[in-house]
Amino acid sequence: MNLHGTAAFNGTQLNPIGQGEMSLRNATVFDEPVQVANVRFQGTGDAVHANLTTRITAGTAQGQLTYYPKRQGYEAQLQATNVHLEQVRTLHNRNVQAAGTLDLAASGRGTLRDPQGQLSLTCPQLDIQKQQIREVNLQANIADHQATFALASLVLNNPLHAQGKVELTGDYYADASLDTPVIPLQPLLAAYATEQAANLSGKTEVHATLRGPLKKKALLEAHVDIPTLAVAYQRTPTAAAQPGSVEIAAVTPIRADYVGGVLTLQPGEIKGTGTDLRFQGRLPLESDTPSNLSLRGSIDLLVAQVFDPTLNSGGQLQLDINSAGGGFGQNVVGQIRIVNARFSTPDMPIGVSNGNGVLAVRGDRVDITHLTADIGGGAVSAFGGITYRPEVQFNIGLKGSGLRLLYPPTVRSELDVNLAMSGTTKSAVLQGQINIDRLSFTPDFDLSSFANQFSGVATPPPTQGFADNLRLNVALRSTSELNVVSPQVSVQGDANLRVIGTAADPVMVGRATVNGGDLIFLGNRYVLQSGTLTFVNSFETRPVINLQATTTVQQYNIALRFHGPLDRLQTNYTSDPPLPPADIIHLLAFGQTEEAANAAPSQSAALGAESLVASQVTSQITNRVQKVAGISQLSVDPQLSNNGNQQPGARITVQQRVTSKLFVTFTTDVTTTQNTTVQMQYQLNRKWSVSGARDWNGGFGIDGRYHKDF
Repeated sequence: MNLHGTAAFNGTQLNPIGQGEMSLRNATVFDEPVQVANVRFQGTGDAVHANLTTRITAGTAQGQLTYYPKRQGYEAQLQATNVHLEQVRTLHNRNVQAAGTLDLAASGRGTLRDPQGQLSLTCPQLDIQKQQIREVNLQANIADHQATFALASLVLNNPLHAQGKVELTGDYYADASLDTPVIPLQPLLAAYATEQAANLSGKTEVHATLRGPLKKKALLEAHVDIPTLAVAYQRTPTAAAQPGSVEIAAVTPIRADYVGGVLTLQPGEIKGTGTDLRFQGRLPLESDTPSNLSLRGSIDLLVAQVFDPTLNSGGQLQLDINSAGGGFGQNVVGQIRIVNARFSTPDMPIGVSNGNGVLAVRGDRVDITHLTADIGGGAVSAFGGITYRPEVQFNIGLKGSGLRLLYPPTVRSELDVNLAMSGTTKSAVLQGQINIDRLSFTPDFDLSSFANQFSGVATPPPTQGFADNLRLNVALRSTSELNVVSPQVSVQGDANLRVIGTAADPVMVGRATVNGGDLIFLGNRYVLQSGTLTFVNSFETRPVINLQATTTVQQYNIALRFHGPLDRLQTNYTSDPPLPPADIIHLLAFGQTEEAANAAPSQSAALGAESLVASQVTSQITNRVQKVAGISQLSVDPQLSNNGNQQPGARITVQQRVTSKLFVTFTTDVTTTQNTTVQMQYQLNRKWSVSGARDWNGGFGIDGRYHKDF
């Protein structure tokens, strides 16, 4: 934006003398780009004269204004011609696809106490959302303390009229009317339902009148007659929903009258896809007369997809609600029956199905008489109620068992829940207990990616909402010793955790214990001895690790101890036979010690490149074979040589976890059928394990191990 201005004035407020100029370039005003806006003004003593020139992307406008300070009088003109609506950014931001040219002319002469003026707006042809409106003509006039307007156009070759007048003194008495032909609803729906605009269509016809003082609502009289109303939504197929359509329409004209502060809704009916709703009522809005409201019928929950196109919904709401006597909203009785409801979206870790229940409506409260559903394959029941006057207050409980959850996307869990939520929309608390019965990992589980979720500081959302006002105090516990198994990971342990913070920024505290297990990382199998994960930071989820593991590489037995938070994790290495830490790291990373690597015969550059290419190719192949075949670990070690006495070859190692307690390792050299070893390891319990092996020479061996913590 570039703003430049100069001014020089003297005199008094009623007798200004001087001149000035202001220039604005490359600015944005009300989301509309302004290329140039120039204002020149001059004070002659009796008057101030101003000239305005504005150029935006859609068109240009010029204006002149003369103001007489002593008598507070004015003379003004404004012209804007050939304004191209398709280039108006405000319409694009509202998803209104408009095209056409607009001409505007306004002029006026009078005083601030007795304004006089005229406005004319014309548009020969207006296309909105591919719907054509022709001969748009708006005329407005202000004179003798009264404003009048008249709007005329042709919609689908049928006339649309609106006219009215408003007194600008006293109680602002108004008299206005609107009469439309059958008009398409898509332009209006597109402005307020942007994502669904392409799939929404509909039509309506409106006749309305308003008469009375605007400052005294109880004396207003208004009537609305909608003889035609129909809306259709064509669902686009997604991963969560199949293609389909929702159509609803008014069976009889919808009529409403507002007289003496009372809104009367005449008997009407809306029917459509799985929907049949009948209504009528008498609602006092500006008086204390008794109310009467009746709402009966059913609504198909497919309608919810109009508000969220990614939602896969179904089932029905069956309504039987009556209100007789008392003020507005009082003495409401009835029930809302939920029948076979289902909800799911691609982003939800679990879906809701087979939802059935009854909600009792009593005055200013809705109570859950009975409500059950299947969530994640488990049975859930809800109880409690919601009070909605004078403010929304809730006290709702949820119990469930056997809930299967896929969250994060690579972790499966089976849960039992007992939760309660109470409070208001401004301050609420969710508390209770979640018991973890079973955990497992999907084949796509990656230990590094999973661990990275707990590193760093979470960024709070930019806007405040209910999730920020919902405090958490939920215990997260394992019901017995967990045995988590995947092709690459097997962990035994237990957890005693608590989720605190808010729903927008949850924090985990507590302790998880690892009693044993193993994992395959970078081609090596690590046996977990014991360890803990403690969460002591009450401001962010930041686990502190204390874990011991062992592995065997060649003839070396290596022990590792990890301790500290993830972002500052420290590792201690020991080996048998003893090696310095640098050699242990080299052995884990490259399969041989640094000394052995330096002592190996040098290879030519070409052979090194061949080995590198072979390693990359085998890595890609083995990763794909592992997933397709369900193998825990498949490694192919290419051995390339330029020595005439040594044949190129490869060593293949297959590691497979048969059950959570049985692990098998098979290694062979593809150059000969003799060099093959098979090892089986079986974990009898937490303390005892037994293993058997067949070595390269055909010999057999068996040994047992006893583990004890000191």
